[in-house]
Amino acid sequence: LELHYNTHYRDHVAMLNAMLKTIPRIEGLSLIEIMRDSYLWNKPLYHQAAQSWNHDFYFKCMTSHYFPPSKSLVQRISHDFGSFERFQVEFRKAGNSNLGSGWAWLVHDGVTGKLFITKTTGADNPMVQNEDHRPILVMDVWEHAYYLDYHNRRKDYTEAFVTQLVDWKFVEENLQRVEAEAVLLAKAREQARIEEEAAKRERERKEAEAIVEAARIERLRREAEEAEEAARREQELLWLVEQEPIIEEVNATATEIVIEVSEADQSQENHA
Repeated sequence: LELHYNTHYRDHVAMLNAMLKTIPRIEGLSLIEIMRDSYLWNKPLYHQAAQSWNHDFYFKCMTSHYFPPSKSLVQRISHDFGSFERFQVEFRKAGNSNLGSGWAWLVHDGVTGKLFITKTTGADNPMVQNEDHRPILVMDVWEHAYYLDYHNRRKDYTEAFVTQLVDWKFVEENLQRVEAEAVLLAKAREQARIEEEAAKRERERKEAEAIVEAARIERLRREAEEAEEAARREQELLWLVEQEPIIEEVNATATEIVIEVSEADQSQENHA
């Protein structure tokens, strides 16, 4: 533990602090936020941030004054795993079966409210890809976590961790905290959903009003065109009425001219 804490863990923290000075983008972010932010765009930064968080959490999960878990915690864990003993078996199995370097986690799902066991490799942490997954216990199974004391006997290390080293009071406090946070997050999401629904209804109302207004404007436009066409026709009709005497006079004159021409033609024919 002395080598693990003073060498591996402190090196990660020192390297992380040095990197933070050169990346203004992450100024003011919490360690968890830095992990999530850097996961996709800066793997070296993510590695140092996640290893710093994982190790800090790991050391807090252990105690040199071991006490068995409280009755309420045993009941809570047994509810999701069948029994506390079954949980211990499954948790150790996750650690023992993790090939290479990694971690075994007891995680709370904020959506379902259930506890589950998972394992990650390298520096990965369950919180990074799912904010609803919050660790309440972790066991480091990198070789540097146990090799000086247990050599290659990882199974002995995982048994000692579960039966002698876990600070169950810390685990229970974590569980209470993440459950309270899950309730607050659920309320915040529900409020956000309600507000989004209200905003959606408001957008739909405005869109409907815009459609009605567009239809009204189109109707007024058509009515104006129809009125204009009716006025034009009325003007044409009035013009025709005004021109009727003139047309009749022209017609009469034309008739007289036709008659005169006809009489003249007849006279010429008779003369001939």
